[in-house]
Amino acid sequence: MTGSLRDRSFVAVRWSALSMLGKAIIAFLQLMLLARILTPAQIGLLALTLTVTNTAQMISDIGISNALIHFSDQTENELRSLYWLNLLTGFIITVIVALLSEPIAAFYRAPEIVPLLLLASIYFVVWASAQQFRVLAERDLDISTLAKIELLSFFLGFCITISLAHRLGPMAVVLGFIANAVINSGLVWVFLRKNFSFAPRLRFNEVSRYVLYGVKILLTNVVNTFSLQSDVIVVGRVFGSSTLGLYSQPREFGLRIMFVINPIITRVAFPLMAKAKDDRGHIQRIYHKTLRMTASINFPIYFFIAVFAEDVTAIVLGPQWQQAAGLMRLFAIWCAFRSVGNPSSSLLFSTGHTTRALMSATLVMLSLFGLAWIGSSFSHEAVIYLMIGFYIFLIPAFWAGLVRPVCGSSFWNYHKQVIIPAVCASCAAVVAFFATRYLDPGFIRLGVGGSVGGLVYLASSYIINREWLDEMVEFALKRKRRRGDAS
Repeated sequence: MTGSLRDRSFVAVRWSALSMLGKAIIAFLQLMLLARILTPAQIGLLALTLTVTNTAQMISDIGISNALIHFSDQTENELRSLYWLNLLTGFIITVIVALLSEPIAAFYRAPEIVPLLLLASIYFVVWASAQQFRVLAERDLDISTLAKIELLSFFLGFCITISLAHRLGPMAVVLGFIANAVINSGLVWVFLRKNFSFAPRLRFNEVSRYVLYGVKILLTNVVNTFSLQSDVIVVGRVFGSSTLGLYSQPREFGLRIMFVINPIITRVAFPLMAKAKDDRGHIQRIYHKTLRMTASINFPIYFFIAVFAEDVTAIVLGPQWQQAAGLMRLFAIWCAFRSVGNPSSSLLFSTGHTTRALMSATLVMLSLFGLAWIGSSFSHEAVIYLMIGFYIFLIPAFWAGLVRPVCGSSFWNYHKQVIIPAVCASCAAVVAFFATRYLDPGFIRLGVGGSVGGLVYLASSYIINREWLDEMVEFALKRKRRRGDAS
């Protein structure tokens, strides 16, 4: 990696981190406040709505975003045709979600979600109107302006949600969701649109290679979304919205952490791997660093939540949610192992292995639905236990079926990227548990446990995970390494 590209990558990571962490803090505050304003049944309705919108959001892009990064030689006419194709797709998805709102509500036996879905459907055409400009900024590692726009629009959406939540309930969350999309798209149009002609143009010969590449990514993303929502769909169908509300809140909290941390890393790693897609050795090094960074940040956070689940639940969701503490612990363990599978998608998409990605995603989805239905015959907790076991199994399975064939990673070089951070996080969690064993639950125990566990994690990382620690020091202090560039 050249010095200039390395510098741009670190700047991009910093701005990506600022955006993601800022949005995480806002989302965390929203989660805490809504848990105290809305009832579990209302939160269950939101979970059902988000299941639909998340799936539709994957479809609305039809894989063009990844295709724009994979192919870097677009002409002006190709960009115009791609823009109008994306906008048309967003409009079609808006219409489809609106038309299907009543059948979806009938499936879940929840007629209350019809107006939520009708309003949420507006999002897709609004977001599509500026999606191309966002993707081009990411491809060129021009993250700073995009990060500022994301933070501002997300904050304003949060303000609208909280200010209306007491009066409008779940509808306020959807209004904030739409406001975020409108503000974000408007600002992207003003600050990131570069020499774009608004004259309509759509030629199949100009978009065919992007569509052919993107369709497999689209199908993979749709399948991945169904995989992510498989347990919610089954639990919502079998146990109802009240149980789903109790189930979904700790689940949502756990997933938010991963959805903040992983994109900080993969948002930069994906274009870097796409640039190096013809150099298998370079791809392997980038992927290993991405996997090590992902595991080294996610594991200590999730292990900490698992140890102090009762304290975290009471502080984040409120004392009325204390019965969800056991679920919070299980979801923390699930999310920890699920988080390290995410970089494999970036590896496959950046190198053009879209068929392999689709096949693996389909197998995972079918397995998760099957396990969820089996678990639901016992209890909603059993669903999580089965998912934890499955994602542990996927770590070596992904190496054998995906990583080794694509970048040639050896068994140990791959698994040590996960095992070493897991050992460090386990040591920290054990010491934190015993150090706080006789303290009363609450902020003091969390503070002591976090401080002691953090010191143990850094010390153990210094001994066996020095590569990651050095990367974090370089990132934090903005300095150059004196030793040679390992990549």
